[in-house]
Amino acid sequence: MRHTLKFVALAALTTTASAATLPQMLAGQDWAALQQPPARLQQQFAQDHNLDCRMERYSGGRTLDCVLHRPLQALGVPVEEFYVLHNRNGERMLKFASPAGVEAVRQAAQVHFPKAHFMAIGPQRWKADLGAGRAIVVSQRNDLAGELAYVHWTGMTPGARAAGATAQSGVLEGRIAMPIKSALRVCAVNAGIGPGRCVALAADAHAYRIEGLQPGRYFAIGYAEASRWNPAHAQQWSNCKPSTQNDCTNGILKAVFVSAGNISHAVLNHDFTALPAALQTPPQAG
Repeated sequence: MRHTLKFVALAALTTTASAATLPQMLAGQDWAALQQPPARLQQQFAQDHNLDCRMERYSGGRTLDCVLHRPLQALGVPVEEFYVLHNRNGERMLKFASPAGVEAVRQAAQVHFPKAHFMAIGPQRWKADLGAGRAIVVSQRNDLAGELAYVHWTGMTPGARAAGATAQSGVLEGRIAMPIKSALRVCAVNAGIGPGRCVALAADAHAYRIEGLQPGRYFAIGYAEASRWNPAHAQQWSNCKPSTQNDCTNGILKAVFVSAGNISHAVLNHDFTALPAALQTPPQAG
């Protein structure tokens, strides 16, 4: 059965989310479930032995990252992992990843949401605005998996604008989770089209903060002057798929959304010895 935008209209009338059903969430039938805090969803999913879920907490919000031991079908494509994100800037998002690839995910999204108009917003990235602060975004991950995100903007919560963030720009900050015995440049690398920014840190630094970022999706990557290691924000437990075109040697980088007036958080929690080709050198200052 095709899922059309009637689900969006129904979700707009729902103010209290019922117990989340994972297949409905992955199929875009339960937008109200996105309003449930990730911690509550974690409790609901706790008895599902097919899921391995982990919570990430930070000053700007929380994410629940889940891997499926056996893939589920959503929109006609297999889903191996997903995550739910809540940011203080009002962003609520459910994103899943499929080994079927970005083109299969894009086609599946167009079939199941026939009234949605998907427009290209970058290389291997499409977005359909559904109105009422809702959107569907399809993209390709650096391990060639296809991703689909249901995004709902609810408006910035009071007090979300903090030091360093402005009405036009945001901040990306976080811990450096492993020791790097070298001077380090930590960069917010734009995952789409646009400038990135970097900060220079001493060898004994344990945290970074990058201000003045235009709204968008960014990879948080460290570039050491005298080390072959690149600390980065990534999904540590995901495995790259074997492929001659795969640009995912050490793991899967995780992009973080930065919005104006908000502080986003990304821990440099994973060491890369070989970054994807397009990310092997720091970006030019934006």
